[in-house]
Amino acid sequence: MLIAAVVGPLLPGSVWGWIALAVLGAAVGRRVHALVPLMSACLIVCLLRGLPLGGDARLVLPGRPQTVTVRLKIQGDARTVQLSGGRSERRQPARLMEVSQRGQWTRIHGRVQLRWPDPAEAGFLPGSVYEGTGVLEPADLPHVGLRRASWKLEIASPGDLTKKGTGPGSPMEWVFSVRERIAHRVESLSVDQAPERSVILGLLLGMRTEIDDAQMKEFAASGLIHLFAISGLHLGLLATLLILGGRQLGFGLRWQVFWILPGLCLFCVMTGLRASAVRALLMMAFVYAAPLCYRRANGRNALAFAVTVILALAPEQVRDPGFQFSVLLVGGLLLVWPEVDEWLRDRCARDPWAPVTPGFVVLETYVIHPVLRALGVSFVCVLISTPLTAYYFRLFSPVGLLGNLIAVPLVFLLLASGFLSLPFLLLPDAWAGLCLQVPLRLAELLLNWVSFLRTIPYGVQWVRPPPVWVLMVSGILLIAWVRKGRMRKVAVGAGLVLAGALATDAVRYHHSRELVVMDAGRGQAGWIRNGAEGTVVVDTGSNWSGWRLADSLKNQGVNRISALILTHPDAHHTGGLASLFESWTPEQIYVPATDVAHPLFQDIGAPVNPLQAGDQLRVAGLSLEILHPPVPSPSRRSDERSLVLRVTSGPTGVLWMGGASETVEARMMSDRPMPAAGVVVAGHDPSHPGLSPDFLGQVQPRLVITSGNGYEGMTEARIQTEARARNMGIAVVSPPEQDVLRIRLPSGGIIP
Repeated sequence: MLIAAVVGPLLPGSVWGWIALAVLGAAVGRRVHALVPLMSACLIVCLLRGLPLGGDARLVLPGRPQTVTVRLKIQGDARTVQLSGGRSERRQPARLMEVSQRGQWTRIHGRVQLRWPDPAEAGFLPGSVYEGTGVLEPADLPHVGLRRASWKLEIASPGDLTKKGTGPGSPMEWVFSVRERIAHRVESLSVDQAPERSVILGLLLGMRTEIDDAQMKEFAASGLIHLFAISGLHLGLLATLLILGGRQLGFGLRWQVFWILPGLCLFCVMTGLRASAVRALLMMAFVYAAPLCYRRANGRNALAFAVTVILALAPEQVRDPGFQFSVLLVGGLLLVWPEVDEWLRDRCARDPWAPVTPGFVVLETYVIHPVLRALGVSFVCVLISTPLTAYYFRLFSPVGLLGNLIAVPLVFLLLASGFLSLPFLLLPDAWAGLCLQVPLRLAELLLNWVSFLRTIPYGVQWVRPPPVWVLMVSGILLIAWVRKGRMRKVAVGAGLVLAGALATDAVRYHHSRELVVMDAGRGQAGWIRNGAEGTVVVDTGSNWSGWRLADSLKNQGVNRISALILTHPDAHHTGGLASLFESWTPEQIYVPATDVAHPLFQDIGAPVNPLQAGDQLRVAGLSLEILHPPVPSPSRRSDERSLVLRVTSGPTGVLWMGGASETVEARMMSDRPMPAAGVVVAGHDPSHPGLSPDFLGQVQPRLVITSGNGYEGMTEARIQTEARARNMGIAVVSPPEQDVLRIRLPSGGIIP
């Protein structure tokens, strides 16, 4: 059933119905187990959920952008999203209820993502109904819970929507209003402890928007961002507290399900109905409902039940990283942890003939064994999630093994003390503040622990994403390893072969040299990586393309930037500094000496080193020779004062022109003969051509890289520049859109 639930949503729509009918017919004719009809029902529901039925907005409204007047209900929390150009906007999930057509209201339903460009305004209260006018456009976007949004509604400002009615108008609105009161109460009791307060609100109430971006990035880099996902840890602790309360009232576990599950559902709604919480709720509902049928709960059946229901309700979840991580970790722990736990017990078993003191028994029972089991669980989780983490986030966090060992118990204590302190918030400020001090101190310890993890050398590494086939083979080998006997030996042998192949490829790549160039809109940005010795980055792109440079560096597994060279003070070449500094701290920053006092360079926030014609450097095992500009420079234009550098890697020379054009080339040739270079990264001047025949005759390149497609396209100057190179028999290439151009620099020559 689990396999059918996963495979079903991936099949074409025309196949689902026939498979469901065939399996249902076989079940009726042969009287097989009841799970087979359930699987058929799952596939049928998958088919129906993918079709627009009834008053679906996709059938009522045309599939194009349009200005409409609608009534909608807010479904979840608002969040701020940073856009290109330093802009930001607020986004909030909602559900369409009615649309005004020709003066009459028509009932419709559809999921919509509400957007407005004013991040300073607070979001709308979930559960409330609003009416207003905006631009509605079809889109496939994230939404609250398991489903995705089919529309986006853009409004000019929050004032364009008017609330219908006053006070809580629905149970959901009442629940979220209670959450707002709790948040305001916690805020009033911890005015001077904003970081700790935001962590408490994020963990207890799911209000992750309260957490500062810098804090979230620290948690993500340390491999601990999963702590803020409302999941089994939160719901399991809350269920334990409800069970303990029920026992005090004299009720048995069998009947406690009637207030445990409503309590968990209320908590899921209050925290925003996130997909991770819904997945955990379904599994726990299966576990706690088992005693009602006089059955013992089974973790594997609970996981299969949750996966089946989730994919029947929302087939698109099969492609969601959160769903994949959740199923992989829970399933991996259910399969692998019993084997690891048995191995730990055998290795840590005490010699029955050895003398034992009472103090050692206490130490072994309450310290050694719990720590070893915690390390074992953390190791299994890191081992299982590492391939998927590398694939989606290009991250390998060995520090996460140590981080979870301390962070998870801290979060457990924080949640326990936080849940228990919520009723005491009704007391006067002095007593309520005293009760809140325990979770605040635990939040402070958690933040300090995360900050310490960030200081551990090589604790977090950017890695290249593995191929999909590696993920599939890893999962198959893991399942085969669980089976004892010959299959385990085969899985271990195949796993060692796979690990050896991947390690060999990683070592070979780690010691290779490459030139990478990306189209940054106007001009180019890129880097030269000299194996393990370091990387030299040249320019960072604009503020709307700098994220692509950072993303490309992560994709190539670059962890160390030995030097950052900014060729000239142009916002199109330096605007991406913010994106770069989020993940890297360059060891040295170089700028042209003629513009060292320019405001763009003064605002970097780090010391810069001036360069001028004649300077020679040795950086990351590369020889850098500066050919331009001289000091003082006779030019007034910034691109004609651009740095021109020749980078030598073995027998291969790379000439990086920055923003230089034909005028700069003539000036350099008048001073001295140009050195030869195998690759020329041409400067992009939209109005002045470059690469004159005399210049190319002296440099004698075999490859010219041009860029600048994204800003002004193929101007006449750009066409003339490329034509000059082609007329002399030189290969001309450009970086592809939304990607990078990689050139290997081996010892024997250049291979594009």
